[in-house]
Amino acid sequence: MTSPFLTIAQTAEETSEACGPADEASYLCRWVFESTESEFWAKTADFVVAKPLQIALILFLAWLGVRLIRRAINRFVDHAKDDVFQHRVNELRKRTGVAMVDTGPIVSARRAQRAEAIGNVLRSFTAMVIYVIAAVM
Repeated sequence: MTSPFLTIAQTAEETSEACGPADEASYLCRWVFESTESEFWAKTADFVVAKPLQIALILFLAWLGVRLIRRAINRFVDHAKDDVFQHRVNELRKRTGVAMVDTGPIVSARRAQRAEAIGNVLRSFTAMVIYVIAAVM
């Protein structure tokens, strides 16, 4: 008569041979191996289903991260271009009494262009960094 502990140890050993170490084996590989007891089908299920799903999840999360960061940058740029920013600077000028250079409409237009340029650089840089990290994963 065999011990149940011996059977569990044998099953764990066979699963690790089929799917790799327990901490690296995918749930799908272990499940297919335990269901079919076929190393071929376990490895095939892992390669055909589990790995592409993992890649798709990483790419989706990277895409979502880029979208959220771009939205935040766009809001920041729109706020920097807004006249509310200039109004706050004027309020600060009045409260402090410090002589600040008075800016006219031309300088405000340049400020909007600078904000847009910095926003473009930030959007491109963050997208590149996120996608590089996703590619490394």
